[in-house]
Amino acid sequence: PRQWAPVLEYVARHGKFDFSICAQTLEDLPQPGLAAEFLGRISHEGVVTTPSKYLELQRGVQGPWRGFLHHHWVMTVKGGQLQGFPKVPLLEHEESFDSLANITADTEDLWNTLTIFWKTELPFQDVSQGRLYWAKTSVQHYVEGLARDETDVARERAEPYLAPRTGAAKE
Repeated sequence: PRQWAPVLEYVARHGKFDFSICAQTLEDLPQPGLAAEFLGRISHEGVVTTPSKYLELQRGVQGPWRGFLHHHWVMTVKGGQLQGFPKVPLLEHEESFDSLANITADTEDLWNTLTIFWKTELPFQDVSQGRLYWAKTSVQHYVEGLARDETDVARERAEPYLAPRTGAAKE
């Protein structure tokens, strides 16, 4: 919060910014909810982008592990709310995430970025609810949370209009 002081002082003197852009940042932070809260305090509206759950759960993006090694979170959107799933070691060896991670193989980079526009505030939920310990039983919590969200709905709606990787138009 101390790092935000200069920005908060500026906003107190001049008013909120009209629009904020937070690109490929929240997944790197230890506490993305704090940044989400401050974005609403300094701006009327904005956009946030993060790697999609598809990209963050894929193997081979940056090495043999899932997603990007330096990322702390897998993000998704449910009910208009940005949700963060801590990227715990438990995810690395759980095969049930492979089918979700590979779902976009035919669309190249189309679904690699999650984008959420917000007004007034950026609703964020840390789905870990402060847990420090993760057991094998937590896998079901992750699977349920990362399945059938707004990202999947958008992807399914768009698929009939997308050409397959070969470049041929779909009928």
